[in-house]
Amino acid sequence: MTGGTLFISKAYNLFSHYKECFEKAGYTDVRIAGEEKDSLYMLIKEFKPCFVFIDADFMKCETPLLMGQLLKRLPKLNITAVALCEYSVKTAMSFILYGVKSYVDYWDGIEEFRLGLAQILKGKKYISPKVNEYMENNHDYDLKHKLHITDREMSVLRLSCCGFSVNEIGERLGISRRTVEEHKRNLRKIWGLDNERELICMAFSLGLVTKEDIHIHTRKE
Repeated sequence: MTGGTLFISKAYNLFSHYKECFEKAGYTDVRIAGEEKDSLYMLIKEFKPCFVFIDADFMKCETPLLMGQLLKRLPKLNITAVALCEYSVKTAMSFILYGVKSYVDYWDGIEEFRLGLAQILKGKKYISPKVNEYMENNHDYDLKHKLHITDREMSVLRLSCCGFSVNEIGERLGISRRTVEEHKRNLRKIWGLDNERELICMAFSLGLVTKEDIHIHTRKE
């Protein structure tokens, strides 16, 4: 399949439909795979596809991190995130934060979806219109700034991901409930998030909190 198109997804039951979309857009030798992490890396190394598309929901909130890791190991990889489920623009931006240049969204409509595929086939960068609009309308959008958080904010974030309440976090860090809430508000503002759930998802997506962190900070009943 060297030189073809690799589509990474677990949506095998819908693959024939998406395969048709890729082929109509001009992609050749379209193949689906469901390998993860190192196995996926080896697969790409073996087949050397011209285009790699990864379902944004492939590894849930860890998909952006996975794509960032692939780009670090294979910097010339032509990789695109494909949203087959409905994603908020704020969640979609985590892919851009990890260096993914193209993001197509099936929920933009089939015509726009095909337009995005056509642009990528020509070697151009493409980002879903709603994500692009959000980025353009937020003038403080700075990828580097998104990762500039303080050590205290990092501690609050880790403990939040471990399920600690605001009061419990305050007790462990020796700060007031109000200060904890202020740190959380600041983190949500930095990443443009609406709630605690999105904040935790972003923390894992960006690799700021790991499974090891969760083990270290496990709550004691």
